[in-house]
Amino acid sequence: MTRGAKTVRNFGIMLAVLAAAFWQSPLYFTSDSCVMASMESLGFSPCEIICEDSYAGNHIYVLRNKNDVYAIHETQRIGPFWKTAGGATGMDFSSRDGGPLFVTQSGDDTASYIVCKRLSPEIA
Repeated sequence: MTRGAKTVRNFGIMLAVLAAAFWQSPLYFTSDSCVMASMESLGFSPCEIICEDSYAGNHIYVLRNKNDVYAIHETQRIGPFWKTAGGATGMDFSSRDGGPLFVTQSGDDTASYIVCKRLSPEIA
């Protein structure tokens, strides 16, 4: 086998290995596809994005599935790709003591967020 043929063969093998590694990795081209795939793998789908916010290059999503169960999920940018950065599913937004508003908080030492759901249409 000539040197050129070996180079082409080795390049093809490298491309195949990199394609297989990328296919199995949890990296996505868009933040929305990343969060939806993550929710599907957690068994939370089908769901819809209720709200999206971004900070420092990351995106935080509030999602709701068909059973009216909510989730908060975060995605993080890595170069041209997106990966999941954690979240919480199965959030209970039921009214406490008949109150018209429900508030919950989550986050870590780098960022915190508060989610508020109005349970009464009179609250603007």
